[in-house]
Amino acid sequence: MMVAIGKGFRRAARALGLILALSLGTAAAQADTYPAWQAYERGDYALALQLFEPLARAGDADAQYGMALLLSDGLGVPQDRTAAVHWLEQAAAQGHDQAMVNLGFHIDLGLGVPRDRDLAEQWYAQAAQMGNLMARNNLAYMWALDRRNLDEALRIMRDVVALAPHESSYLDTLGWVYYQMGRFQEAVGPICDAVTLDPGHPELRAHLGDVYWQLGRSFDAQYQWQRGLDLLSAPEALSETGADFAEGLGAEIAAGLQQRLRNGLPYEEHSPGAAGQAESLSPSLPDECSIPVA
Repeated sequence: MMVAIGKGFRRAARALGLILALSLGTAAAQADTYPAWQAYERGDYALALQLFEPLARAGDADAQYGMALLLSDGLGVPQDRTAAVHWLEQAAAQGHDQAMVNLGFHIDLGLGVPRDRDLAEQWYAQAAQMGNLMARNNLAYMWALDRRNLDEALRIMRDVVALAPHESSYLDTLGWVYYQMGRFQEAVGPICDAVTLDPGHPELRAHLGDVYWQLGRSFDAQYQWQRGLDLLSAPEALSETGADFAEGLGAEIAAGLQQRLRNGLPYEEHSPGAAGQAESLSPSLPDECSIPVA
């Protein structure tokens, strides 16, 4: 799953306010913006805005990134995705890798700007070259969606998950690469772990349902697809990252889930489902993923 850096993450990581831990690592090296990041961390967004804004207008890339986070999530200011994109563009143009990822995420989901997957991929690729884990995740996820560069995507995601083994977005991407390679038994564990870590994300539910379907576990698949659809109808139940996806891609995700619930999915060649078999699940999976629904 693609994710943007916000307060601590995938994000996973991630939603537009999920990667503060990482952003603070960069901010700590920026003496001018450090007090603003401290205010952000403790939730004093009005002070963070007061400290970030003059620095951002003076051209400080880290402050511009901070302004983008406040505006994108509506922290201390009315939410304004378009204004957030403006500041992200300014910071990304100066080589701020976290801004590059977040800019790509906004463009990828059409948050404040028209969707443009090619442009989003360019930003992810630039940040990935700088070693940014989230960018590497998002790049690998885009490749997996298109079923291209799957061997390279798998190599990247094994490395990323080894460095951040409890990030739901990274786990989901690893599982989705396995899925697109037809390695469904290897896919179910990481995607189940992702859902366990972020149960309020409709796309993760859709992915887990898809894997179950290919494993011949149609009842479990339908349960996860329905849970994803229910989340889209209950904004209060969405996780922060899930809410970003619902804002940008909610109609598309809902249509896909409704289609799955009506007709299922085409079986992939050599999948257990195609053979009319129901594959057993590992007993090491969390309860929600290991206890049959039916």
